Amino acid sequence: MFCFSASLVEYSARTHAEKTLVSKDKKLKMERDEVVKIKIIPPPGCGKKIYEIDPLLLTHRDHLDFRFGRYLRLREDIDKHEGGLDPFSRGHENFGFRQSVTGITYREWAPGAKSAALIGDFNNWNPNAAVMTPNEFGVSEIFLPNNADGSPPIPHGSQVKVCLCRWFATNSS
Repeated sequence: MFCFSASLVEYSARTHAEKTLVSKDKKLKMERDEVVKIKIIPPPGCGKKIYEIDPLLLTHRDHLDFRFGRYLRLREDIDKHEGGLDPFSRGHENFGFRQSVTGITYREWAPGAKSAALIGDFNNWNPNAAVMTPNEFGVSEIFLPNNADGSPPIPHGSQVKVCLCRWFATNSS
């Protein structure tokens, strides 16, 4: 059974099973060996085709062109620095605690933080013992190598917090 949820898509496919097309308002069943025609609208290459589809948008052209330009710049940055939308959308797989054979890596997205540190039982709650390194995208990271005996640097069951500071502390004494 083939299920698809869209309205304007073009696609040709043959199957030996029954196909079902699901659109917003109705279901069509097609028997086996029928060719299904579905029209796929490609992404707006230059961003101008939308005005052909909906001429009423012409009154908002300046703002829409501005927003499309911002999208193109952001997409270029994502492609350049993240390797595309797919790796970017899977960013959650890299954040938090990640244990490897050699130690533990912790990553936190905190673009407004001036500094970040990992504190807890494992370092006697010392905010200077495990200071995280920020990158240009607001991600702070720290790698804690395994102990000399091979045990993890943060024992199982430890209490841990992230200390985020919005400003740099100054020594007032």
